[in-house]
Amino acid sequence: MHGGYVAEMAQEIYDATVGFRQENDPGCKAIRQAVVAPIKDAFDRYKARNAAFEKSEMANGGPVQRLILELIR
Repeated sequence: MHGGYVAEMAQEIYDATVGFRQENDPGCKAIRQAVVAPIKDAFDRYKARNAAFEKSEMANGGPVQRLILELIR
């Protein structure tokens, strides 16, 4: 599940940044600043999805707890 989230984040970053151009930017300073926002946004969405997944999986009575209880019974 987590690997899928990472792959989706990477694709989102790829789609948002590949081919991006910044004219008259020989030191690449402007383009670095321009691509930070879509990268940060993609990472923030990844973290939120991951946190929601963890919360549901690790909740009392959730799948992880049920599996552990089945193992110790």
